[in-house]
Amino acid sequence: MPCLHTNDPLTRISIHTLSVDRRAFIEKLNEVRRIRNDIMHFSPDGVADEDLTTLRRFSQFLQRLRELERQAGAECEGDAECE
Repeated sequence: MPCLHTNDPLTRISIHTLSVDRRAFIEKLNEVRRIRNDIMHFSPDGVADEDLTTLRRFSQFLQRLRELERQAGAECEGDAECE
């Protein structure tokens, strides 16, 4: 189980030693949701280049976050704060 610490749930999301600004993260999630809704409702214009860039960057961010979380998890084994 990953170490998930939320010191201030209104402003920060912390995973192990990683910390992400909650407002910025939710803003990006909302952008992804909007793009997803446009795609799922079969926009006749297709997906805009700007939207593709947004999706790719957010996907890369999540992948990097997962990598860092795995690294922190390996360092966190046996740490009482992580259990």
